[in-house]
Amino acid sequence: MVQRDVVNGTRAMDDVEFWGAQGVEGFRKYLKTRYGSIVAGWRVLDWDKSGSLSFHEFCIACRHMGYSGNLKKLWGQLDANQSGSVSIMEICPETGHYVGTFKMALLKEYGDMLTAWRKGIDTNGSGHIDEFEIRNCVKRLGLDLDSKKLFEMLRSGPKDQGMTLDQFDPDAWRRWTTADFSGLTSTKNREFLDDVPEIGNAGVPMPLDVQMHPVKDGAKKVAPTPQRARPSREKQRN
Repeated sequence: MVQRDVVNGTRAMDDVEFWGAQGVEGFRKYLKTRYGSIVAGWRVLDWDKSGSLSFHEFCIACRHMGYSGNLKKLWGQLDANQSGSVSIMEICPETGHYVGTFKMALLKEYGDMLTAWRKGIDTNGSGHIDEFEIRNCVKRLGLDLDSKKLFEMLRSGPKDQGMTLDQFDPDAWRRWTTADFSGLTSTKNREFLDDVPEIGNAGVPMPLDVQMHPVKDGAKKVAPTPQRARPSREKQRN
């Protein structure tokens, strides 16, 4: 038993070293092998849902997940434009485009991801979705995306088990389980949105559900109640 555990542990270390020697492509394969998909792996890296990673954040996250490749070299390959940060788009441009475009369309149509799940995707309320439901949603939204490819990018478990809300969008799952349906205690979730080319262009602002959540305290900003001006002493005398 002990010998088998040692052999399995050695094999796992060899796998990490093997992927680590293959640069960006090896890193993609490592994320898919360990977490089921690049999206699931990215969520482990981007734990604060900021949508991007600094070199320091990237190194800490990689070491935490057990990846032992040459991080400095890998970072140089990912951050090719030397912006100082990377997003899922640098790890896998196609995944970033697909998932970002899908999420942006859902937020535009339904306002937030929990509502999108309940009214736009899991329309039968089963709690699980499959490729067929993703295809129907993509069609309703009028998106030019391969639904089969999108489903494979999103899911992290066995294909025949479908996908649950916590796999689809962990923040929406937290809202559902805590009954915080309007996201009053949620932090700003820019996950995948910064990679959507339309964001920032004229007429295409960041979705309202994202705008209304500050980064630090996690509560929606509430406009202060306007106070009536107090009458002057001279008017009070009259």
